[in-house]
Amino acid sequence: KKCPSGPLLPIVLQGVAKFAHQVNVELLLDLFANLRAMLRDEDLLPPSSALLCVHALLRLLSGHGQALAVDTKDVQLRLYSLLSEPEVLDDAQLLATGLDCLEHLCKQRTNLLAPRVASFILKLLSAALLAPHAHAAAMLCTAARLLAACPRAESILHASEGSAVRAQITDPDNPATLQVTA
Repeated sequence: KKCPSGPLLPIVLQGVAKFAHQVNVELLLDLFANLRAMLRDEDLLPPSSALLCVHALLRLLSGHGQALAVDTKDVQLRLYSLLSEPEVLDDAQLLATGLDCLEHLCKQRTNLLAPRVASFILKLLSAALLAPHAHAAAMLCTAARLLAACPRAESILHASEGSAVRAQITDPDNPATLQVTA
């Protein structure tokens, strides 16, 4: 919290994510608020640490945090922007962490909005076009899981002939994501 750019932060965030299921419920809200505050300032954390912070937050919510009614829109928007970072897409370990974050979103179906899921799928599909084969296969598998978790997002793949789908959507909550028109 006091030194977010320190060399120990990534290790601490990995530890929080790994042992999120053992975090005391009383400590959970305080830890969640502190991690969320660090994540809000986009210039504070490098992309790798920001991704680990998102991962830790989503892992905290998958354990005892499931009982909490917490809006994760800001966390999801930050994850969306991080999936465009070359540092994340080029590093196999960071990409695996990002895809694991999306897997945790699939488990939290109540927080999934169809336009946001559709935007994540479009981002994964467009990134898979330029990625190495192993990375592309992982991205395609995650896109398939997102489609299974939110079937309404499938409409982005059924664009009518002659229509164009924009792969670089800046706002993942844009309803136009699901309304593909010519």
